[in-house]
Amino acid sequence: MEFVLFKDVVIVFGLAMAVILVCKPIKIPNLVALLITGVLSGPNALGIIQDAHEVEPLAEVGIAFLLFSIGIELSLRRFLLGIRQIIFGGGGQVALTLLASGACALLLGRPPGEAIFLGCLISLSSTAIVVTLLQERGEVATPSGRFSVSVLIFQDIIIVPMILTVPLLAGSGIDVDTSFCYLIAQAVAILTSVLLAGHWMVPRLLHMIARTKDTRLFLLTVLFICFSVAWLTSSLGLSFGLGAFLSGLIISESEYSYHTLGNIFPFQEIFTCFFFVSAGMLLDASFVIQYPFLIAGCLIGIALLKASTTAAVAMMMGYPIGTACVAGLTLCQVGEFSFLLVKTGMSHDIGTPFYYQLFLSTTLFSMALAPLMVHLAPRFVRHLQNTGWISPDTPAKTIQEAEERSLTGHVVIVGFGTGGRNLAYSLKMAGIPYIILEIDPETVRKEQRKGEPILFGDASHSSVLSHVKIKTARLLAVLVNDERASGHIITNARRSNASLHIVVRTRYVASIKRLMNLGANEVIPEELEASIEVFTRVMLKCLIPRNEIDKVADDLRSSHYEKFREPLLAPIRFADLNLDFAQMEIDTLRIEEGSPLDGISLREAAFRRKHGVTILVIQRAGQQHWEIDPDMELSAKDVLAVFGRHEKIQKITQYFHKYK
Repeated sequence: MEFVLFKDVVIVFGLAMAVILVCKPIKIPNLVALLITGVLSGPNALGIIQDAHEVEPLAEVGIAFLLFSIGIELSLRRFLLGIRQIIFGGGGQVALTLLASGACALLLGRPPGEAIFLGCLISLSSTAIVVTLLQERGEVATPSGRFSVSVLIFQDIIIVPMILTVPLLAGSGIDVDTSFCYLIAQAVAILTSVLLAGHWMVPRLLHMIARTKDTRLFLLTVLFICFSVAWLTSSLGLSFGLGAFLSGLIISESEYSYHTLGNIFPFQEIFTCFFFVSAGMLLDASFVIQYPFLIAGCLIGIALLKASTTAAVAMMMGYPIGTACVAGLTLCQVGEFSFLLVKTGMSHDIGTPFYYQLFLSTTLFSMALAPLMVHLAPRFVRHLQNTGWISPDTPAKTIQEAEERSLTGHVVIVGFGTGGRNLAYSLKMAGIPYIILEIDPETVRKEQRKGEPILFGDASHSSVLSHVKIKTARLLAVLVNDERASGHIITNARRSNASLHIVVRTRYVASIKRLMNLGANEVIPEELEASIEVFTRVMLKCLIPRNEIDKVADDLRSSHYEKFREPLLAPIRFADLNLDFAQMEIDTLRIEEGSPLDGISLREAAFRRKHGVTILVIQRAGQQHWEIDPDMELSAKDVLAVFGRHEKIQKITQYFHKYK
């Protein structure tokens, strides 16, 4: 008996491995490589797999795992924390893009249902590609990165209602009012069940399973929850993937959500491969060859439309034009969930094969170009600002001009995260004047209400630095996560004020030399300082002298800050110490009433001479006695801080208890 599916799995794995190996050196994301694998192996190219439906069962499992993971990550609590930016930013982007693209489709003569469906397809961006690229580039925490992630979160949620509305959009001969009411009733019933299960049943079940400490049983339970809910929604006529998403939401409300995510992640990675490979198989290479200019036109049109609508929404949310444009270019591609949606549309006969193939071709190329767009977006926007095509991001005038003109000898803080807040608090306590530049409008609005001297603006522009009187400032502290932006800030600040002292925070030691060459006086790498803090705490726990620890810490800092990771000329050594010293400990012991120590002097107790234990301090009636007199008489309830080897201290504890 020939296992056709097993043969297809072997082919997909082998070809995917080869394609990814080829794509790695030219930095093409794995997701795009999997799409290319599907194109090559599909019936419209090499024909290695003649029927794309052969791998669809595995693709369905991949979709289920993908939506299951999203359900876990997008917990109800996390959703509520950033609900304003998610709803208004993400909702605005989806609505505006849907309306604009739907209107274009109507002008081209497409039916209303198909036009709305096309708008849904185009409004979605690639969560998998964009988030991966932002993480690799360290830009998730930047203003444009935060806005982009908020929009993607909303898109990941809205895909579920979009899937539910596909039958309505395709509903020729169906009573739309009845269908809509039935849809709402189903949604309410399912959501109620999810909330009840998430709050009461599943956390208790997972806790009971976790107490067994059986990893295999826990994994089986998770898979049962995932696929049982998916099977339930599928049997009710809803999406299989929708059920997986809801089961993820159920588990997200338990304390085992992250452990669950770690358990199913390998399955998600493997089966999701088949989803993207099967999507790639839908592409007809002959169609691309036949209509290259049409595909290119659609590609450019969709990119411009999405970039414009996303940037417009970001600006309406209060972001400066530069940040809005970067976010628009970051999200201008069509996403992987559009493949899921287009498959649902195909099963309900929305549109024609020609338009499906045109959309698939355009989507594949837009996803393939996404890494390049994310990489070039900040540079392109900065070029537009420098050439005057768009205005630089200028600060909001929230501080009176008279106060701003009086600023001199002050500190300029760029970035108001944890580091910026701590620095501002310290400066306030010391009575040193300071002013803050921040590019997150929500943070600016919130801190202004508290009375903080904070302005809204991008410090990488000279005009913004001029507004905060950089020429008369004493010090500039750059505390942002975008290293490229840090470089521009340093360059412009140094050009404006040659005597300015510039302190910059960076993530990695490798960045020190570049930032100092740009004009920074001090560069503090989080990587190095965190490692030194860990080293210091470990050595202190081992009772290594503080001066020895400080000496080694200074040597470590100088070797990185001054020599930029050159090999040390000599190994760093601690002073010659007895290694057994690390076995010493400090403990506290209380004298009980009726113990043999009650009423005798320290000289008589002879802790050091007889037992090798030193008394450091005695606490009596709330007072600490550091200067210890050997003739001092001990009494009940005295607390003694003792120093010695663990086993020695254990031996003397018997004398602190009362006679038995």
